[in-house]
Amino acid sequence: MSRLILIFFLIASINGTFWMNKEFGEVYPYEFFFHIFYGVGNLATINESHYQSFFTHIVINPIIASIFIAVVLNILNHAKLQSKFVIKLSNVTQFIFSKKFLLAALLLAFIYLLYSINIHLLFTRDSETDFFETHYSQPNLKDIVAPEVKKNLILIYVESLSAEYESIKRYPENPLKDLKIKTQNNYSLNFKQGLTNRWTQAGLFDSMCGLPLKINFGRRFRDNPRLTRWNEKAQLFFKAQKSHPNFAPKIVCLGNVLRDHGYQNIFMGGADLNFSGKGQFLKQHGYHYLFGKAYWESIGEDRFNDWGLPDDRLFFHAKNKILELHQSEQPFNFTMLTLNLHEPEGYTDQTCTSRGYTNYLGLVKCTNEYLSNFIDFYYEHKLHHDTDLVIVGDHNPRNNISLLDGQETDQSLIFNRFISQTKLNINRESTYHFGLYPSILHMLGFNFPNNKLGLEGSFFGEDHTPPSAKVSNLRPHELLTLINNYSLFYSKLMYSNEE
Repeated sequence: MSRLILIFFLIASINGTFWMNKEFGEVYPYEFFFHIFYGVGNLATINESHYQSFFTHIVINPIIASIFIAVVLNILNHAKLQSKFVIKLSNVTQFIFSKKFLLAALLLAFIYLLYSINIHLLFTRDSETDFFETHYSQPNLKDIVAPEVKKNLILIYVESLSAEYESIKRYPENPLKDLKIKTQNNYSLNFKQGLTNRWTQAGLFDSMCGLPLKINFGRRFRDNPRLTRWNEKAQLFFKAQKSHPNFAPKIVCLGNVLRDHGYQNIFMGGADLNFSGKGQFLKQHGYHYLFGKAYWESIGEDRFNDWGLPDDRLFFHAKNKILELHQSEQPFNFTMLTLNLHEPEGYTDQTCTSRGYTNYLGLVKCTNEYLSNFIDFYYEHKLHHDTDLVIVGDHNPRNNISLLDGQETDQSLIFNRFISQTKLNINRESTYHFGLYPSILHMLGFNFPNNKLGLEGSFFGEDHTPPSAKVSNLRPHELLTLINNYSLFYSKLMYSNEE
């Protein structure tokens, strides 16, 4: 029985690692541990299809394979035909499936899992300087000044929308044709994909708060013992949200600033708000009203994909809500998050299917139509006079193989457009997620010290950051190295309620 258990765990470990790589591409330790501590527990109720696939690969298939191997071993052990081949085969299988060999194989499988999540990145230190203490400009609500006339904000995060899809040379089908035409006179820059925020919750947090969402206990075995208490707080932070009441309590994010200045903050998405602590983060950082899968179910929506409400219905509800908000005298921030382009295959909806869009390329074309139609809606209802519109990808697909044509790609840049009646000047060529936070506020007319909040300054307006200190000048792997270094400053900022 003990040998059967070892066989099961060996197959489950290998199969689970292959499943992870297939589903998510290259995985980094932050996203792996974040979802282990914060997302897997409620996956069964949030995405039944994903959970079934996970459960099949981790449990069902290993059980079947283990029983099959046990039956074959039993047959070989009791075979009446004692030919040289049978005897040799029996000896080989007995050696391969001996407890010592299985334990060694299980250890190798575990090492392979750690290798697959790039675990070494948590244990490297290339600089004694605290990157966050040096580069982070901590927002202070008292120092952020709103304009006399406050503009509204519509912020659309589009699931996995890569800037590469704009290239006609790369994609002759020109899947974002309409969107490019309608926004050709608006603002955009090179929005660089970092290596620590390649999933939705990290994309939201990094762009709204100006610093990365990361686990900070990776260096606990090499840190000074007096730092242990901060590492313990880090572990608490990544447990289920119901057991830890505060999500980054000392961080001032976009929602906090806008709420402090009288904005009504609304978030609308198709997926479950509980997954990855998204709802908790938004609610604790300034958002008044959140609309997610549970709400759509409560009002009678009945067309759902594996993750939640499809984009055609989401845009329908978004337009109605925006018109309602626009009738009020209170300024608003309406943030929405789509999900049709979710990896690995995307999700169609009734509208996309009726237009013949079924594969991933078709879904990008369908998303192009949804966004183009929304821009028409934006101008037809004269929202542009007092409302700025931002359309950005939440992150890029994680695999280095394009989901559109199966060819190699670097997925280095994320789609972005900034639509405003205000004349703006872009002060640099590129940004990471962190630069969106101050730039959106600057676009809305807010002023703050040195035109910088968080790790990056605004890419609109004056640039007060010397070139040597610009995070946007770093290459993704250079930035990754600096973020990986343990930071006591970051720990206190992210996990402590103390002043």
